[in-house]
Amino acid sequence: MNPGNSNERVNESSKQIVKLKHYCPRYSQLIGEEKKYVFLEQAVLERVRSTLLEMTNTLEARVGRLEEDNKRTEMSKALEERLGLLEKELNTVKNMNPINPSTAMSINSCPANLFRCDNGLCIPREWVCDHEIDCSDKSDEKCCK
Repeated sequence: MNPGNSNERVNESSKQIVKLKHYCPRYSQLIGEEKKYVFLEQAVLERVRSTLLEMTNTLEARVGRLEEDNKRTEMSKALEERLGLLEKELNTVKNMNPINPSTAMSINSCPANLFRCDNGLCIPREWVCDHEIDCSDKSDEKCCK
C-alpha cells in the first residue's frame, strides 16, 4: 500500500488501518510521507479532542451514576433483608406470652443503692441532683432545688 495514493495507512506498531483525509496534500513533497501522516493525525486529533473529552466525561458520568445505582441497589437489598429479620423478630415477640405485671415490677426495680429513672434505667444515687443529666428522661434532676 502506498500512503501517498490512499486514504488508508497501516500503522506498523499496532497493525491498525488508520483512515485519513488529506487536508494538505501539497505539503507531501515538503515533508516526508511519514511526517505528513503524523502531522495529519495530530491535526485530526486537535479537531476532535473537545468532542472526545465531552464523550469521555459523559461516559464517566454515566458509569458513575450506574455505580451509584448499584450501590443503592445493594443497600436496598441489605435493608430489605434486615427489615425481614426485624419483622420476623417482632412476630416472635408478638407470639410470646405477655409478661406478668408483678414480674415486670421486679424487672423494672433497682437495688436499694441505685436510683430508678422514670424510663427504668438504674443509676448511682449520688448522681441524682448533681446538676448533670444522667437519665435520658431527665428524671434524675426533676425534683431538685
